[in-house]
Formats: sequence, structure tokens, C-alpha cells
Amino acid sequence: MTNISIHSEWNNQLHVDGYAVFVPQDEKEIAQSISFLHHDESATLVAEMKHEKFNGKQGEVFSFPLWMSQPARRIIIIGLGPQKDITDEVLRKAGAIATRVAGKTGVGTLAFRATAYLPKNETAKDVVSDIVEGILLSQYSFKKYQSEDENSAVSLKNALICHTNKREFAGVEQAAQLGALYVNGALHAADLVNEPSSHITPKVLVRHAQEIASKNDSISCTVLDKKELEKRGFGCILGVARGSDEPPYLIHVTYTPKVRTKKKVFLVGKGITFDSGGISIKPADSMENMKMDMAGGAAVLGVFSQIAALAPKVEVHGIIAACENMPSGNAVKPGDVLTAYNKKTVEVLNTDAEGRLVLADACAYAVDQKADMIIDLATLTGACIVALGPDIAGLFGTDQRVVDKIKNASDDAGEKMWQLPLEQSYEKLMKSDIADFRNISSARGVGGGAITGALFIKNFVGDTPWAHIDIAGPAWANEQKEYTEKGATGFGVRTLLRFLKEL
Repeated sequence: MTNISIHSEWNNQLHVDGYAVFVPQDEKEIAQSISFLHHDESATLVAEMKHEKFNGKQGEVFSFPLWMSQPARRIIIIGLGPQKDITDEVLRKAGAIATRVAGKTGVGTLAFRATAYLPKNETAKDVVSDIVEGILLSQYSFKKYQSEDENSAVSLKNALICHTNKREFAGVEQAAQLGALYVNGALHAADLVNEPSSHITPKVLVRHAQEIASKNDSISCTVLDKKELEKRGFGCILGVARGSDEPPYLIHVTYTPKVRTKKKVFLVGKGITFDSGGISIKPADSMENMKMDMAGGAAVLGVFSQIAALAPKVEVHGIIAACENMPSGNAVKPGDVLTAYNKKTVEVLNTDAEGRLVLADACAYAVDQKADMIIDLATLTGACIVALGPDIAGLFGTDQRVVDKIKNASDDAGEKMWQLPLEQSYEKLMKSDIADFRNISSARGVGGGAITGALFIKNFVGDTPWAHIDIAGPAWANEQKEYTEKGATGFGVRTLLRFLKEL
């Protein structure tokens, strides 16, 4: 991973391979931003930018070799768009774009003057973490099982974040460390999701949770195995797992802060390490990426991989319902009835709607553990992708204050979420003729599947303030974007870490 350091100078004598300069869409400001270079060099650059019609539009790139400001040899200028439209996310993307251009042009050490243009009412320390996120996220790729490519781009080895106001230096250093913390958590989750399902089984998720706990005195881990799940009545998790040779587990990790607190926040993750659809089997082309159906559980582990360093002031619990959903002679069948942890019964009419079943048990368990707040993450419904597209998570909740705090954290993280309604009139669609609930809507083909999926889970949280994040779309990227590679994104981790930091 790229080494990040903070530097107190910005001039044309830095011992770096290149400069990254962010500029607004303003001709005078662009000229001013490169005035640190030798006069002849900056004049040449201005002329070249005019020739190339570079004017600082958001995401626009101008990369040019330097010849006078040795030892630096390249300048990479990234457009931010109009000054009034500059946000944390714009700067995060600019950091990522500059880093990728540096890799393609052989720049090993790049200096960023990252704080020349700030979003409204923000200071340097407010945005440095975002820029560091962009730099580090853009360097991630999962090539563990590929042969080395001699023609692949060179990774950026060192990034210098230059800030000349020494009074703000300590805050900028802390912000850079925080940005790296957010990224480390997200990439921990992304690594788990990118692994083949043959390598990340429920048992392996257990080992990962135990390893995280073993490294931190403030984190403990309890695991309920199949025998304990049967003893305690986790009928929905057991039902989903019946068709698989892999045994199910309920993983419970706990972070205890050094300061005394009575508040318990529960993060609940869907941990289906492979989803075939069960007896209601998926089409082949809908199954090939279903190793990512544990992205919610991976996000919880990503948070816990960094939570001791973040040191939030509340007690945080992570619950992961880990199992596979496979077809076999033992598998749960459409029409079967399962009894959940809270003794409610569920008629299973589609075995591919299994995520809500394991979350039902996990959320009911969180209630039993006296949770003050429950937030679940799940790759729950294709309907959410239909509603919001591949880049936006659906956000639901019973407590608007909690929902608003999550939304604010997601906006700051650049992880897009949109609140969807828990439409009360749809609740009747989840009522069963022979059990308390059915696991799919009775109104098939009329839409609203993301809502009815959320409403099903709502039946298992009682009066506990609860939020549900449907990450079916953004948990997996089908194409490279500014700071995400194809594959797992670690979506939700950076949002939750920010959310917990502010509690």
C-alpha cells in the first residue's frame, strides 16, 4: 500500500517524482496554482493547457513532463469543476485520479497540494482524510490468483500531503491516519468478498473474527456452532444451512470501550458465503458472483478490524449469520415452515429469499442481547438494484434520527445511500396463511421487493431503533470507477466507522 506522509513545504524543490495539483474551473486560479514552478515552466504549462483546451472541469486531467524543476519530472493537474461545487467526494476522486495517472506514467513519489481549494466551511483536516482515502482506495486490486503482469501499471509508492500551515499540522496528520484507517477497514472487507467461496466458508469467517479479537484486548468473540444454534432455537439460520455440507455459525464480536457506557450498538451482517438460491435455484449467470452474498458480514468484520484504533465511546457488537444456501436432499423446500429465534414462524415460499431469514434470527438475537440500536447490512434484494441502480444502497429505518446519522456518514464517505419507505400498507403482503409470515411478498411481479424485504426483517427487531441497509448493488462493482476496481468494494465500512466515531 502507498506510504502516506505529511510535509510542511510546497515548492519546486521537493524530492519527488511528480506533483499533483487540484484546480477549480477558473483560468486565473489555474495559473495561480502552478505559480510555484519556474516562471518559464509555468508559462509553458499555461500555453499547453490552452492548446489542449483544459479548463478544470471536474475529473479533467492534464499530465505534463517538467524539465526545469528538477528533481521532479511530471505535473498532474486534476480539475475540480466550479469552486461552489467542490465537495469532499470531488477531492476524494481527484486524489484517486491523480494516483492512477501517476501509476501509468511511472511516478513513484507524488506530492499533493491537497488543501488549496476546500469545500465551503471546511478546513484542511476536514478533507485530508478524504484525499487519503482516494489515494489508497485507487491502489487496491485483488490479483491473488493471477500470474504477475509485467505490463501492469506501477503502484504509487509514496504520497506527500503538503500543508504549509504549521498550526494545523497535527490535525492534518491525524486526518491522514483516519483516512488510512477507513480504507484499511474497507479493504479488509473487500478481500474477504473477493475470495472464492471455496476459500471463505462460514468456518473461515469464524477464524477471521477470532483473529481480529485475538489482536485487541478491547474485542472479544463468541461463536455459536450448529449444536448451540439448535439448542437455542435459531430455526431460520439452520433452515437455510440445511442443504449445505458446511455447518452454520452465529459469530458475535464485541468491542468494549475504555470509558464506561451503557449504550449498545449492534451491527448485523448477512454472511451467506455462497448463495445458489437453494431449491429455488438461480440461473447460472446470476450465480457466478454469489460469493459476494456475505458482503454484509464482511463489512461488519471490516469495521471490527479497525474499531480498536478508532476507539468509539459506545459498546459495539457485531453479529454475523454465516452459512451457505445450497440445494440438496436435505435442503429447505418451498412451502416449509421455520421457527425463528423469537418463536415467530415463517413460511418459506422462495428459498432464494434466504438473507432475510438469517437476518431475522440474528436481529432477534440482538434484541435478546438488549441492543439499544440495530443496524443491519445485507446484499438483500435485486429489487433494490432495479430501484436505485448499481451504485446506491437502499436505506430503511424505524428511527429517523438513526437514519439521518447514517445518511450523513454515508454522504461524508461518498458511499451513496437513499432512504426508502417502510410502507405500512405493504405489511399485509408478508402475512402467511399457515404461519406468522411468508418470506416473499404475496403480490408477485408488482415490484416493491426491497421494501417488502425490509418489512420482513422489521418483524424481528421489536421496538429497538433499527436501520436496514440493502447493499446489493454497491457491494460489487462491474467496472472500474475513480477509486474502486472491478469486484468487491467494501461498501458500508467507511460509513459505519464514521457513524460510530460520531456517537
